[in-house]
Amino acid sequence: MRHYQGLLDNGYHPPDRSPSSTALRFTDILRFAEYGDQSAVQTLERMAHYLGAGIAPLLMGLAPQVLVVVGEVTAAWDRVGPIVADEVARRSLPLVATPVVPTDPATQPRLRGAVALVVQRHFGAPNVA
Repeated sequence: MRHYQGLLDNGYHPPDRSPSSTALRFTDILRFAEYGDQSAVQTLERMAHYLGAGIAPLLMGLAPQVLVVVGEVTAAWDRVGPIVADEVARRSLPLVATPVVPTDPATQPRLRGAVALVVQRHFGAPNVA
């Protein structure tokens, strides 16, 4: 978001956005990229690079069977996924072959709820009676 906002601050404005518009959202960047806005495409590619750089050590250290990506970024996974996969492969040992997959947007609320229950159970405050 900051990268794209920096482009806006330097005078770039996508065709359907004025500098006085409401706050920029991630969904705006996704929409701009769909319409061919090269700055939005560059921003998504940059984000994918850093996402892959962050995921690689998780895969190396935790060795999960699969890593599931949840969130708005899954709407652009066709564009982002290959970059993430390339970055993970570049930063991982050759034998690390954990698949990184996006969730289906319809299942995301249930998945987030399930993750919250696990995190709360294992990392939440203990019950004190």
